[in-house]
Amino acid sequence: TEDGELVIDGKSIAKGRAALTAMVENAAKGTYRGRHWVCNAIIDGEGDTARLRMYVLSFGIIDGITPRVMGEYDDVLVRVKGEWKFKTRNITFVAGKSGIVK
Repeated sequence: TEDGELVIDGKSIAKGRAALTAMVENAAKGTYRGRHWVCNAIIDGEGDTARLRMYVLSFGIIDGITPRVMGEYDDVLVRVKGEWKFKTRNITFVAGKSGIVK
């Protein structure tokens, strides 16, 4: 959404489409390359709002496969003009360290 937000371990990292886009563009300039695997998605919703929860594992893929972080997504989704969009992505890390959080 235009006012979407990324929250990691309770800290707002980026809010609004422009800030989220800038964060992704800045990350793409770095040397880290990785992949995220998500599993056990649970979606609960009613009307135009839903909650999406799932586990996430992040791996570095530059020199083989290196585990980076493990955590949980707890997202708020909203339906806007018939399309589902992220309102808030809440990430809680349970192991490892992310380069996103300063």
